Amino acid sequence: MLLTLGVTAGYESDVSQVEQILCAAAAASDRVLKDPAPAAYLANFGPDGLEFTLAMWITDPAAGQLSLKSQINVRILEGLRQAGIDIPYPQRVVHMK
Repeated sequence: MLLTLGVTAGYESDVSQVEQILCAAAAASDRVLKDPAPAAYLANFGPDGLEFTLAMWITDPAAGQLSLKSQINVRILEGLRQAGIDIPYPQRVVHMK
Protein backbone atom coordinates (compact mmCIF):
# COMPACT_ATOMS: atom_id res chain seq x y z
CA MET A 1 0.00 0.00 0.00
CA LEU A 2 1.24 3.48 -0.84
CA LEU A 3 1.49 5.81 2.15
CA THR A 4 2.20 9.54 1.84
CA LEU A 5 3.17 12.26 4.29
CA GLY A 6 3.23 16.01 3.79
CA VAL A 7 6.02 18.17 5.22
CA THR A 8 6.59 21.91 4.92
CA ALA A 9 10.07 23.45 5.16
CA GLY A 10 11.19 27.07 4.99
CA TYR A 11 11.79 28.68 1.62
CA GLU A 12 15.51 29.01 2.43
CA SER A 13 15.86 25.23 2.74
CA ASP A 14 18.14 23.13 0.55
CA VAL A 15 15.59 21.07 -1.41
CA SER A 16 17.85 18.06 -1.96
CA GLN A 17 18.83 17.99 1.73
CA VAL A 18 15.18 18.02 2.82
CA GLU A 19 14.34 15.25 0.35
CA GLN A 20 17.27 13.22 1.66
CA ILE A 21 16.14 13.62 5.28
CA LEU A 22 12.58 12.59 4.40
CA CYS A 23 13.69 9.48 2.51
CA ALA A 24 16.11 8.45 5.26
CA ALA A 25 13.38 8.79 7.89
CA ALA A 26 11.10 6.46 5.95
CA ALA A 27 13.84 4.00 5.01
CA ALA A 28 14.74 3.56 8.69
CA SER A 29 11.46 1.70 9.27
CA ASP A 30 11.39 -2.04 8.68
CA ARG A 31 7.75 -1.70 7.60
CA VAL A 32 8.69 0.47 4.61
CA LEU A 33 9.68 -1.41 1.47
CA LYS A 34 13.22 -0.91 0.21
CA ASP A 35 12.10 -1.59 -3.38
CA PRO A 36 10.57 0.62 -4.50
CA ALA A 37 12.50 2.95 -2.24
CA PRO A 38 10.82 5.88 -0.47
CA ALA A 39 10.77 9.04 -2.59
CA ALA A 40 10.37 12.70 -1.67
CA TYR A 41 9.10 15.39 -4.00
CA LEU A 42 8.82 19.16 -3.86
CA ALA A 43 5.07 19.22 -4.39
CA ASN A 44 4.11 22.88 -4.01
CA PHE A 45 5.27 26.39 -3.29
CA GLY A 46 2.93 26.94 -0.36
CA PRO A 47 1.95 30.16 1.38
CA ASP A 48 4.13 29.29 4.38
CA GLY A 49 6.99 27.33 2.82
CA LEU A 50 8.11 24.58 0.46
CA GLU A 51 5.63 21.71 0.60
CA PHE A 52 7.09 18.24 0.19
CA THR A 53 5.37 14.89 -0.25
CA LEU A 54 7.06 11.74 1.01
CA ALA A 55 5.79 8.59 -0.71
CA MET A 56 6.55 5.09 0.49
CA TRP A 57 5.18 1.58 0.08
CA ILE A 58 4.48 -0.31 3.28
CA THR A 59 4.39 -4.05 3.83
CA ASP A 60 1.52 -4.41 6.26
CA PRO A 61 -1.21 -1.74 6.20
CA ALA A 62 -3.41 -3.96 8.40
CA ALA A 63 -0.91 -3.43 11.25
CA GLY A 64 -1.93 0.22 11.37
CA GLN A 65 -0.75 3.35 9.65
CA LEU A 66 -1.01 6.04 12.32
CA SER A 67 1.77 4.63 14.50
CA LEU A 68 4.04 4.28 11.47
CA LYS A 69 3.30 7.85 10.35
CA SER A 70 4.09 9.06 13.86
CA GLN A 71 7.43 7.20 13.96
CA ILE A 72 8.45 8.60 10.60
CA ASN A 73 7.28 12.11 11.49
CA VAL A 74 9.39 12.02 14.67
CA ARG A 75 12.45 10.98 12.64
CA ILE A 76 11.74 13.75 10.12
CA LEU A 77 11.42 16.35 12.87
CA GLU A 78 14.69 15.21 14.46
CA GLY A 79 16.46 15.21 11.09
CA LEU A 80 15.26 18.67 10.13
CA ARG A 81 16.18 20.10 13.53
CA GLN A 82 19.66 18.53 13.42
CA ALA A 83 20.21 20.02 9.96
CA GLY A 84 19.02 23.45 11.13
CA ILE A 85 16.19 23.44 8.58
CA ASP A 86 13.36 25.82 9.41
CA ILE A 87 9.93 24.31 9.99
CA PRO A 88 7.64 27.25 9.32
CA TYR A 89 4.34 27.99 10.94
CA PRO A 90 1.57 30.10 9.44
CA GLN A 91 2.05 33.83 9.89
CA ARG A 92 -0.44 36.48 8.91
CA VAL A 93 -0.22 40.25 8.93
CA VAL A 94 -3.22 42.13 10.26
CA HIS A 95 -3.62 45.80 9.33
CA MET A 96 -5.64 47.89 11.78
CA LYS A 97 -7.40 51.03 10.58
